[in-house]
Amino acid sequence: MENNCKKKVFGARLQIVRENHGWTKQALGNIVGVSDVTIGYFEHGKKWPSVPTLMTLAQVLEVSTDYLLGLTEQDTPDQTEP
Repeated sequence: MENNCKKKVFGARLQIVRENHGWTKQALGNIVGVSDVTIGYFEHGKKWPSVPTLMTLAQVLEVSTDYLLGLTEQDTPDQTEP
């Protein structure tokens, strides 16, 4: 998958999950510590978040980083012990 396509998947999933929480870009940005403009850049595929920001996004949105990145269709990690 090309990098641009990956950014679009990430951006679309980020927007959907954010909206499912009922948060504006500004609200999510305040929680994560970035601007609403930066959230917009993420959602429109113009920028990638840093690893710490990606981890924070996944944590506050209650989804896995793999889901946000388009690596899995399962939005939360499997909680069962091996």
